[in-house]
Amino acid sequence: MINVKELRVDNLVFRKSIKKDEPLETVKLLGIDGSFDVVDVKNKDCYIYEQIPVEELHGINISESVLLRCGFKKTATLGIETHNYTLNDFRFNTALFWKLQYKNEFTGKNIMYLHELQNLYYLLTGDELTVI
Repeated sequence: MINVKELRVDNLVFRKSIKKDEPLETVKLLGIDGSFDVVDVKNKDCYIYEQIPVEELHGINISESVLLRCGFKKTATLGIETHNYTLNDFRFNTALFWKLQYKNEFTGKNIMYLHELQNLYYLLTGDELTVI
């Protein structure tokens, strides 16, 4: 389960499917109720809007494919399974266990989920991170 206090409007997260055999669905957060028990979401195609319990939400793990969808570029291969990814003043190095650098300074937090990256990017730049 995800900590709802780490979320903000426009974060992308996974929604656990109601049916056991269906994959996780990516949803966009539209709002959080005052009790922090229910969130408003829409699916990634923006067709379905609904309220769901927080227990159905899961973070989207940072991976190469997620970083590339956010506009990061794979800039160097440093060795076996070690890579750099950059976007403007941001840099990830997989050897550093997903520690994020901003303007050559470490942010002090391992970024494990897409919503964490979206929030930190917004905090440091004032802009939303575009995810395609």
